[in-house]
Amino acid sequence: MTRFDFVKRYLASTAFDDEPASTKYHGAHPGGLLRHSRNVVKNLNILTKQLDLEWSSGESINIIGWTHDICKIGAYIKTEEGYRWNPEHPKEHGLLSAEMIKRITQLTEEEEYCIRWHMGPYTQDAGTTSEAWKGFDAAIKKYPNVFWTHVADMMATKFDEKGG
Repeated sequence: MTRFDFVKRYLASTAFDDEPASTKYHGAHPGGLLRHSRNVVKNLNILTKQLDLEWSSGESINIIGWTHDICKIGAYIKTEEGYRWNPEHPKEHGLLSAEMIKRITQLTEEEEYCIRWHMGPYTQDAGTTSEAWKGFDAAIKKYPNVFWTHVADMMATKFDEKGG
């Protein structure tokens, strides 16, 4: 079995397909997380082809795209008005997703960085804005695909899903 087979098996055992991607922005509906993740994979493939990007593994695009927001499984509670954050769910985002997926399969260091920093400096788990920018910049210098993962996520959020 490939690493991505383990990821697919895990996702199939969860409510991943039915989860929203956010409370009020992109994908704030059942299935939003599935659609968003599919869009990130699509965008990573487009960017890779157009920019001739090289990845540490042939599975990297699928592993990163499908798991970058894995921490959102169980993160939202449906209400009559829509969705709200589950207060019992941790708020960390990229870091939590990276830690969760490492329990399912091994990640290359590049994959871990891409998942951890997919939100760029717009993340709650990186400290202050200045610290976040420094961390994001250092991650890009080490693995340029961190930047392209962030771009693919933003393309999905801002254009494919016309949200947030």
